[in-house]
Amino acid sequence: MTQEANEQYLSGLVAVTGGIYGWRRASSSLIMEPMDQPVAIGGTMEGDKEIREIKMEHLNKREAGNSRLISRIAQMAFSDFHVSEQVKAVRSFPYFGMNKLAPLSAALMHTLRWLDHTLQGIGPKHLQAYLNHQSFVFNIAKKGLESCALLASFMCDKR
Repeated sequence: MTQEANEQYLSGLVAVTGGIYGWRRASSSLIMEPMDQPVAIGGTMEGDKEIREIKMEHLNKREAGNSRLISRIAQMAFSDFHVSEQVKAVRSFPYFGMNKLAPLSAALMHTLRWLDHTLQGIGPKHLQAYLNHQSFVFNIAKKGLESCALLASFMCDKR
């Protein structure tokens, strides 16, 4: 994600949820373990079924709390940093497995699986860079060919 993309805020109808990278499903405990890395995802929504844009952030463990269920405090901290002040309300869901906002949960699960299966896992040091990459890829795909043409023209101007 470019610096410019980091400075753009989510606006419109915004939803926020979170999950845990590194949570091995064999463990049924809801207490966060040392390898667990909390992640928040926020998206600008078009209704309940379609996402227009996403941002993901590796959360500080102190901010996220001791539970594998991401706290509303962590979601509010994400919202303070990534959501425009003009947004009246942010819908938040404390557990990414909830079906209330399936498209946002699916985007997060896709990213977490991609990290595990493609990269065979990643440590906390580089996690944010890969979350930025996946956000960028998702957002470019959503914007379609118009964005690809813009990106191509940007790349040509740099030479």
